[in-house]
Amino acid sequence: MTEYSVQCGSLKVTILSEDPYNAAIESVARWSAKESRRREESLRGPLAESVSVEQRDADSFRPERFATFDLLARLQGETPEQAWRQVLGGFDPNRN
Repeated sequence: MTEYSVQCGSLKVTILSEDPYNAAIESVARWSAKESRRREESLRGPLAESVSVEQRDADSFRPERFATFDLLARLQGETPEQAWRQVLGGFDPNRN
């Protein structure tokens, strides 16, 4: 396993994972679980629009970025497309 630094808004953690994508998923999953338990009393700010994952102690590794919305959709067992359809379900582009 490799050690990754994950950052997304106020979330900053180090995760051991097989790859950057799984590090991003695990970090967002842990943040989501803690946030839902402490929603009213939480001082933690919201997640940013993307999750940045960087391999620790690697000189030439560029951080990978993943869309936070897509990761949250995957955690709920949906594809990003399904999640966007739910968000935009009531939106009528022809309505003025």
